[in-house]
Amino acid sequence: MADDETKEHEMTEPADTDEVDPIDWTDKERWGPCHSGVGRGWYPAVLAAERQLRELVPGVQIQQVKEKWGGLRLYYHCPDGTPGESAHLAYLAVEVAEERCWAACEKCGAPGRVRDDRGWRLVLCDEHQRSVPGAGKGGRRGPAPGPGAALSRRLAVVRKLREACEAARVLADLCPDELAACGLTAGDVEALEGWWRAALVSLVALGAAEGL
Repeated sequence: MADDETKEHEMTEPADTDEVDPIDWTDKERWGPCHSGVGRGWYPAVLAAERQLRELVPGVQIQQVKEKWGGLRLYYHCPDGTPGESAHLAYLAVEVAEERCWAACEKCGAPGRVRDDRGWRLVLCDEHQRSVPGAGKGGRRGPAPGPGAALSRRLAVVRKLREACEAARVLADLCPDELAACGLTAGDVEALEGWWRAALVSLVALGAAEGL
C-alpha cells in the first residue's frame, strides 16, 4: 500500500518543479515512521512548518505528513518538558501550514480549491482539475464541508493568532527583570510578536483571496 501511495504522489508532481525543494519521504528519521507524502504543490508549506517546528521545539519528532479528506495533515510530538509557549507556537505553525494548503493546488501550488468528485476530495487548480482524468482519486473519502466550514476554520485560527499577539504585547510591557525571570529578553518578545503578526497577515490575506 505504501508503495502505491508513493507512486501516486510521484505521478501527480508537475513537470515545472525546478524551484521546489525536493523531499525524500523515505527519510524516516526526518518524516516519521509512518508512510508520509503529499504532492509537490504543498512542499513549500510543509518545509516552512518543519523549519519552524525544529526552531521552536528542539528534539521535536515529526510522525507523519499526509493528505486527509483533501487537506494537509502534519502530525508531530513535542518532547517531555517542552515549555508551554513553545508548544503553542508549534501548534500555530502547523495550523498555518494546513490552512495555507486549503488554497493551494496539491500538484503545482497554484491557487486552488477543494474539488469533490463522487465523495473524493482534493485541492486542485483549474488546470489540473481539467487535465488529470479522475483527479479526485488521490483524495480521501470523507464528508464534504458545509458552505461555512472553510470560513469557520480560518476564523478560529485567526482568533488564536490575535490572542497570541495580545499575549506578546503583555510581555512587551514587562520590565527586563520580569522578562529575565521568565527566561526571556526584549528581543525574544519582539521576535515572537513579529512571527505571530506575519502568520495573522497571511491568513487574513488568504481569506480575502477566497472571498471569505
